[in-house]
Amino acid sequence: MGVALGSRMFECDVKLSKDGVPYLMHDDLLLRTTRYPHAANALTWPELQRLDAGSWHSPGFAEARIPNLAQVMRFCTQSQPEVLVNFEIKPNPGESTRTGKGVANAVRAHWRTQCERPKQMLSSQARHLKTLPLLSSFDFDALSAAQDAAPELPRALLLAQAAPNWLSQAQKLECRAIVGHWSMWTEVRVQEALQAGLACMSYTVNELELAQKLLDWGVKSLISDRLDVFSRESAHEPLNAGNR
Repeated sequence: MGVALGSRMFECDVKLSKDGVPYLMHDDLLLRTTRYPHAANALTWPELQRLDAGSWHSPGFAEARIPNLAQVMRFCTQSQPEVLVNFEIKPNPGESTRTGKGVANAVRAHWRTQCERPKQMLSSQARHLKTLPLLSSFDFDALSAAQDAAPELPRALLLAQAAPNWLSQAQKLECRAIVGHWSMWTEVRVQEALQAGLACMSYTVNELELAQKLLDWGVKSLISDRLDVFSRESAHEPLNAGNR
C-alpha cells in the first residue's frame, strides 16, 4: 500500500523468534496484535506462522500472518523501482546482543554482494546497486552487536530525547545518522549533528507544517504514518523538493 501511494522507503521493527529467526513485531508481547498472551520471543518461527495477526486490525485483514525478515528483504530487492528500508532492531528484554547480531547477520547475508564489493567499485558503480538497508535502534547494546557483526552496514541511533551524551553515543557506534523524535530536534541540535557528519532523521512527523520546519533546519528524512497527508495528491503545498 505504501508503494502504491508513492513511498520508496519504509521502517519496520525486527525481533528474534525463540529459534533465532528474525521477524517483524513491534511489541514485546504478542497479545495486542495476535491475542496470544506470551512474550514475542516465546515461540519458534513455525509456531508464530500459525498466529492470526490481522483480525485485531479489521475484518479485511483476518488471518494475515506475521512476516519474517527474509520475506521483507526479498520484497525490497525485487521491487521496481527500488524500495529502501530502515530496519529497527527491537530486542525483547535481555536479548540485545543476540538480536543485534542476528538481524545484522541476516541483512548482511541477503545484501552480501553489495557488502563485499570493494569501496572503489561501490563509488563507481553505485547507480547499478541496490542501496544497503539502514539498521537503527534505541538499544545501544543491540546496535553495538550489529556493528561488530556487520560493520559495513549503515547504522542510526534512535532517540526519544537528547541525553547529555547523545552525540558521543552515536559517534562511538560509528553511526551514519541519528533518528530523533521530532520534539528532540532544535535547529541547534540539527547543526551539531550535521557538523559531526551525521545525517538527521525524525519520527513521527504527521503534519506538513512540522515537516517543513524540520526540513528547513536540515533534517534529511522524515518517518510518518500518515501517507495520505504526504502523498502528492493530498498535499496542498509541496515540501521543499531539495530536502525530501
